[in-house]
Amino acid sequence: MNTDLTAAVVAAIGIIGTLTAPMAAARSATRARRAEFDLQRRERDEDRAHADRRAAYEEKRDAYMELNATVRGFRTAAETYLRVLIADPTRETPPMTSVDEALQPYRSHYARVQMLLPERPMIITSEVNRSINSVYEALVKLQHTYDAHLAEELHKWMYGGVSEAVWVLRQVLREDLGVGDPLTDFHGALRLLQDERKASIDAGKRNRGLGIDAVGGYTSGIEANPAG
Repeated sequence: MNTDLTAAVVAAIGIIGTLTAPMAAARSATRARRAEFDLQRRERDEDRAHADRRAAYEEKRDAYMELNATVRGFRTAAETYLRVLIADPTRETPPMTSVDEALQPYRSHYARVQMLLPERPMIITSEVNRSINSVYEALVKLQHTYDAHLAEELHKWMYGGVSEAVWVLRQVLREDLGVGDPLTDFHGALRLLQDERKASIDAGKRNRGLGIDAVGGYTSGIEANPAG
């Protein structure tokens, strides 16, 4: 009896194993397919996230390149126009066509990057914008009423403080893109730019009763040198 029972149990186990093997294989295949599907989904999500980050980076890079180019374009046009005024102040004042043509794309790109800039680049970009506005207003005044002293102050500031501001702008934009080293003294650089603007052309314009000061820009709530 024991032998027959054992044989029956073994046979039953064999039959059960034969019957359940396909189901077990099917479950294993289902788990494998699910795992493969989950892996593919994660890879697609990662690819999509990477593509989104890349697109955002490229949009920011392109906007920064355009801003840098238009800032430099305006500075070149303004410097060229000012040299013409200084070279012969007795001649008929030429129109500011080239300066206006350079200012328009700058303002467009400045408005665009305001939606993209983080805090540090925004602060410097705002200071550059103040400088550009001050330069433009000074040129307008010089076009209508030539003032040799103001023209000389503007000339020195454009080749000094304005050039420095453009350089600092390029540095902080490169830093934000991850292709340049950060400024070693950000707040010191900002304070220097502000002090040079306020002490030179803006002060000169106020002293001459021309009725303009630094205009435009962005207030961050961060002082130029919190430790000072």
